[in-house]
Amino acid sequence: MRLVFIYNAKSGLLNGALDFVHKIVSPDTYACSLCGLTYGPLGMKRAWADFVESLPVEVAFTYPDRMPALPDGQPLPALPVGVLVDKDNHKDNHKDNRCEILLSASDMNACTSLDELMARVTERLDTVRPPHPPRDAKP
Repeated sequence: MRLVFIYNAKSGLLNGALDFVHKIVSPDTYACSLCGLTYGPLGMKRAWADFVESLPVEVAFTYPDRMPALPDGQPLPALPVGVLVDKDNHKDNHKDNRCEILLSASDMNACTSLDELMARVTERLDTVRPPHPPRDAKP
């Protein structure tokens, strides 16, 4: 399984620079709540990076211009979104991969702090799969 977070932003250096300025000048009008909660002026927040690393699933981040449809071929929903992909490693055709929305845009937009977002991710992961130790935990 892989948890894919899709930002509500465009990829690229110029877009990244514009987003950086926008978050500083007018953070309340920035469109990506995922970016707003998980990134500070110097990059990804350490607490978020540590949290993502501790999750029992592989985590990836992408932009809608790099992923115009969900792995099962469905169009992207409102962004940002967290999608859980049950990837069959033997299939190269992403349309054959099953996926489900773990956190919708409204779920993420409702989070007012990074701690709340992390709690929501943990809670939702626990509902779709039984609690497991982190990937790097020793038995």
